[in-house]
Amino acid sequence: MSGRAGPSPPTAASPGARADPVASFLERAGLGPGGGAGPAHALDPAAVAVLTAAGPGGFHELLRALIRGARREISLASLYLGTGAHEAELVGDLRAALARSPALRVRLVLDHSRARRATDTGTSASLLAPLLAAHPARFELYLHRMPQLAGALARLPSPLDECVAVFHLKALAFDDVALLTGANLSEEYFRCRQARSVQVDEPRLAALLHALVEVASRHSVRVRASASGRLGAEPPARDPRDVARAARRVVARGPARPGPLDAVVVPLIQHPRLRLQQERDVLRRVLAWPDAELVVATPYTNFPADYVGALAARLRDGGGARTLLLSPSGGSHSFTTGRGLKALVPGIYLRREHELALRLARAAGAGALAGRAELRHYDRPGWVFHAKGVWLLTQEVAATLIGSSSYGERSVARDFDLGLLLVTRDPALRAAVRGEVDALLSHTHPRRARAPGGGLAAKLLAPLVRRYL
Repeated sequence: MSGRAGPSPPTAASPGARADPVASFLERAGLGPGGGAGPAHALDPAAVAVLTAAGPGGFHELLRALIRGARREISLASLYLGTGAHEAELVGDLRAALARSPALRVRLVLDHSRARRATDTGTSASLLAPLLAAHPARFELYLHRMPQLAGALARLPSPLDECVAVFHLKALAFDDVALLTGANLSEEYFRCRQARSVQVDEPRLAALLHALVEVASRHSVRVRASASGRLGAEPPARDPRDVARAARRVVARGPARPGPLDAVVVPLIQHPRLRLQQERDVLRRVLAWPDAELVVATPYTNFPADYVGALAARLRDGGGARTLLLSPSGGSHSFTTGRGLKALVPGIYLRREHELALRLARAAGAGALAGRAELRHYDRPGWVFHAKGVWLLTQEVAATLIGSSSYGERSVARDFDLGLLLVTRDPALRAAVRGEVDALLSHTHPRRARAPGGGLAAKLLAPLVRRYL
């Protein structure tokens, strides 16, 4: 595949900036004063817990504990809520929390298309109907409809409408606790799907996520339920096309950064249809960073041309810093058990991965790729790989991007996503970030494919559907 060159690699930090390596990192990433994203929010490193190693079961138990402990406010944004037994336990915990704490308010925003997709056990909305009927003033459910689904596209049947665009944002906050993750609220993420989770006990960050969910809710359809459980809907209070502008105002709020900084988090909003691409702007710099170890994990290898160009620039112009790209093996892919056209999806991603390997090999020079970059496959029996993230590890700081984006073509062209960039110089938190990478790597092996996968069907379909993947 071809792609335009990425941005020029960042230059080395000036000697004076080294007194505050976190601030120096932010400047190089384009997140200094006057940058396109909101302010960095200072954190106490001791308030950050990297919990990815707890796995799906640990993630489910953490959600239940945070719901049980909330007394004032729970804000949840996700693609959808599943309808199985694990999700029913979460709904039961919400019911108990509302009964126990009269002041508690719960706000939930899901994607309009995905949350209405029918399963054998109902829909996200039908699972929540009893809560809506029992607590109409304190439990609020909203469905966010993407602006692309207008005109003829508004009549697409499920699940084809989800191919056009989805509300993919993940924002979870429980009183003063923020939970950073790329996981959806569904059974496989509680049982066998490896995602990431980072808990941050920081009131200002939690308040930001509460505010983001509130903004999304005002631009979404509100679901109501009668005493009999019959569902109805109210139109959005605000024009959905204004949601990006409102979200930008939320992330732009924040105190001036004191210095020196031990740890910060920067929220990055991505809504390409509404011309908001904070995450993309930062990633083009990070992926081209020449003098630090870079790890990129995605369940769906389908990078846009500018990301590939940035990676190629890093390999062409950088030093000997290691580059690792993690993706699922054929057996650990989320579409492995798909039927019909879905069964072809893993092969399409393997073909895109093969094209990426060829491009990076050309950038690194003949025979040089193996020593400077490696594509590795997550392969863990019974598990599905969904650990989306970027890690940049220098001698002074550890930085990681966690959130809903898969860094693919649809992430930069279609969906509404949220990423949170965590940067720290604290030794204990840097070790935890490094430990998360090592834990994921322990279940990987070098990519073995030497030829495109998927067969003829994948070869024909890949150019046609890659912008939807």
